[in-house]
Amino acid sequence: MASKKRRTELRVRYLSVHIRVALGMAAAGKLGFREAAEMEELRRKNSELEREAAEAREREEETLRELERTRERLRAVEEAEERLSVELGELEAEAVAQARAYHLRIKALSDQLGIAHDILTSAGCHHNLVTLNKSN
Repeated sequence: MASKKRRTELRVRYLSVHIRVALGMAAAGKLGFREAAEMEELRRKNSELEREAAEAREREEETLRELERTRERLRAVEEAEERLSVELGELEAEAVAQARAYHLRIKALSDQLGIAHDILTSAGCHHNLVTLNKSN
């Protein structure tokens, strides 16, 4: 894209120089009908190239503005991703802590149940516990 823009600018400069030379010759009275027609054609081409160059500059500026808007959106998305990643890490740590606490609570209850079972068994309630376990 830049090379096309550069070529257009060079063509505009080239035609501008030729037009100046032709105008100088016309002012000196050295141009005939054919040369005057060529000069008019050069002017027309030069105007067209200048218009194309201006349009290309405007497109380039708009593209750069769009690029900057896209960069801003990307920065916002990256920041949001970072915040979510931190939040996810905190939630994972909390979940691990809860799982450990639940595991310890289950272990404690299991130990208490074992102790209660031992007490009941030593008190002669073994038959009743076996019957209860079979019915469940």
